[in-house]
Amino acid sequence: MPSPSMNPDPTRHPLFRRYPLDGQVRLSTGSAPMPYHVYDGHGLFIGGTADLAAARALLAPEQVHPVCNADGQALMGVWVFDFEDASLGPHHELQFSLFVSPTEQPPVVPHALNLIELMLTRPDVHMLCHGLWNSTPRAVAYNRELLGLDARVSRSLIADGGEHIDFAVDDLGTQETVLQGRIHQPRR
Repeated sequence: MPSPSMNPDPTRHPLFRRYPLDGQVRLSTGSAPMPYHVYDGHGLFIGGTADLAAARALLAPEQVHPVCNADGQALMGVWVFDFEDASLGPHHELQFSLFVSPTEQPPVVPHALNLIELMLTRPDVHMLCHGLWNSTPRAVAYNRELLGLDARVSRSLIADGGEHIDFAVDDLGTQETVLQGRIHQPRR
């Protein structure tokens, strides 16, 4: 059995000590702790593009503009998370995020690392969640009722097969597959 120093309690991390679970919120699914903490898990960030006209239509009610590349595509990210230990209990999350700015931006040169660069170096560029699925009603209620996000309940699978990570997310309301895929894992 590992010693406690080899396997520290993640809830004792300085970040969680600075922002402890010191509140409760009443949700339709019952009480939930605040703020939200994730202690263990893993995730994928998949960068890509979306149809610019469709992104503009989705963003019409917002006061932001999509960031696009010189190929005329809106920039977006897909997040796939397996939160194995979280204050809301273990759950999965799928999120689609469009890269946006309060003002129209010149197109960026297409490059595989554009999204990482934008996240790290451009305070005028933000990610706007425009599609969110969680695998537990409690996580959906937290996102909908407290954070005001249009979260939907999903059935999901995230499996680490060694060389690959397989994932599939189905919307339980529509009974349709939202996303599925396989990502190659490089050797570590």
